Amino acid sequence: MRKKLYLFVALFVLTNCAYAQLDSLLLDAVVVRGIPYAKYAVGQKVVTADSSIKKQYAQNNIGDLLAATNPVYIRSYGNNMAAGISFRGTGPNHTGVFWNGLNINSRTLGQSDFSLLPVVGTDEISLQYGSSGALYGSDAIGGTVHLNNHPNWKEGLTLGLNQGLGSFGTTQTSGLINFTKGKVNFKSSGYYQHADNDFPYTIPSNGRVVKQNNASYKYYGFNQDLYIQLASNKLITFNGWFNSNYREIQPVIGNFTSKTDQEDENIRLTAAYHYNSQFAYTTFRTGFVKDYQLYDNASVVQTKQIINQLQSEKKWDKFKTTLGVNHNHIIADVDSYDKEQNEDRIDFFALSTLQLTKLTLAANLRYNLVSGYSSAFAPSLSTEYALNPNWKLFGQLSKNYRVPTLNDRYWSPGGNVDLKAETSYNTEGGLSFKKGGFSASANYYKMWVSEWIIWVPESNYWTPKNIRKVNSEGVEVLSSYDVKSTNLFINFSAGYSFNIAEPTNTISATDRSLGEQLPYTPKHNANAAINVTSKLGRLLISGRYTGERSTIGSTMLDGYFFMDATVGKRIKSNIGEFDLSLSVKNLLDAEYQSIINTATPGRYYQFNFNYSIQIKK
Repeated sequence: MRKKLYLFVALFVLTNCAYAQLDSLLLDAVVVRGIPYAKYAVGQKVVTADSSIKKQYAQNNIGDLLAATNPVYIRSYGNNMAAGISFRGTGPNHTGVFWNGLNINSRTLGQSDFSLLPVVGTDEISLQYGSSGALYGSDAIGGTVHLNNHPNWKEGLTLGLNQGLGSFGTTQTSGLINFTKGKVNFKSSGYYQHADNDFPYTIPSNGRVVKQNNASYKYYGFNQDLYIQLASNKLITFNGWFNSNYREIQPVIGNFTSKTDQEDENIRLTAAYHYNSQFAYTTFRTGFVKDYQLYDNASVVQTKQIINQLQSEKKWDKFKTTLGVNHNHIIADVDSYDKEQNEDRIDFFALSTLQLTKLTLAANLRYNLVSGYSSAFAPSLSTEYALNPNWKLFGQLSKNYRVPTLNDRYWSPGGNVDLKAETSYNTEGGLSFKKGGFSASANYYKMWVSEWIIWVPESNYWTPKNIRKVNSEGVEVLSSYDVKSTNLFINFSAGYSFNIAEPTNTISATDRSLGEQLPYTPKHNANAAINVTSKLGRLLISGRYTGERSTIGSTMLDGYFFMDATVGKRIKSNIGEFDLSLSVKNLLDAEYQSIINTATPGRYYQFNFNYSIQIKK
């Protein structure tokens, strides 16, 4: 803990020293925006959370926000407990999660716990649908989530304070300091949240209403960002994120004796140098990621990653290409391994697009090397064709991979160092329409995954093997409509996904899963929202439907409909801007289970107060 704080203090001192040295620069600002390699994701859907909706979820984690605004499924083990994202028939370990270009998935589990990613911890939250292994490497089979921080070049000092209160003893506080002078932007933010999380629920077997026990949590963290424009074509960026989380592990329904808990600490640092010369636009990025977990005061999981990346982009009239190399050194110190494990991963990638009058083509390649392990190759070819100013056709063919996790290979007993990388072949195509304030897209996708890793019993322990094959196919529809006038803004949005994900082989003589939907993979997901803003205030109503799901056993979980509603008012004055809002979560008081035998809260409330002030020079 002390070492982590020292690193952030060093970053803080560095930012202040750099500001003092560049006080007199008067150069044009460079805007840093967008997810990495979005320009090469031709024909793929990218959805970014609206800033106003992001404010309404200031007391929630990123999984809650994504579930409310996209037709995806969040597998959650309780209210603000461990949660992973699942869409297009894949599991949480088939989704890449990136923070400012760094893959922050756990190297031991191969996935991200979205309950450890608070909405207030990042500036921009985007979801990219579909396979993109050529762009982002391992894990990006179902899709990718991107968390980015951006500079605020508004001259002067901006101060912000947010205070939230909610049901079940929830309190949340966050603050922001943003200072810009000349070509230097300095930004610090921090947050703290605590909840008793003792919501009432009904035991299905006897109808008895009880309070949830052993489910409290608290987390805190802070961000440090610095952007320095050395010249109009030179930019240095620093980003740091520290997060600490303590929670009691919510037991299954009816268990009143469990006292299990878990501590997590994450530190993420990255620095980048951008240089746009006459020859090419070159970026060098270095990063450090440390994840620490203490489970039930007994088991320690700790990993460190040192990441370096060099890439260069060259543009011609209609053609542009990026060549790059990424190196990731991983150190894993896990109690359940026989010894400390060290691993090096090197990715070489080449990305390119050709822009013609109506046709855009993208060809992307990535080659992955893992020390002491087999290599993987991920190519993709995608296209987008404009039928007219409103209609577009798009399609993609790709091969993708997922490197086995460290747990898969080194867990003792049971780890299997001979595992192969999971491989998927993907195709998709669709049609999009945009005119005025209305936009919509529909696409069909098909995925064949081989070497799917599954843990099976062997002797006196379980071990992972490449024995599962899965086919996944489905349809996604997204739409949005904006109505704008001088004093009124209305946005309607809706999404729907239909997915069939089935094993195509059996793994044992007793396996009955052939032709059955994968566990915890709903065939139907849908969401809809209306967001109204006027001089009188604002109203946000969102709803989502999750279809029935099978469990690991033979039990089926019923589908459910979940609705949220928020009313708010922004007040401007000569002493700053005030924003008040009241949210009702699970408005219809739905009873549901995301994971079998896991209780969830009924209707509950959140109040949020935000104050900001801009002090100009």
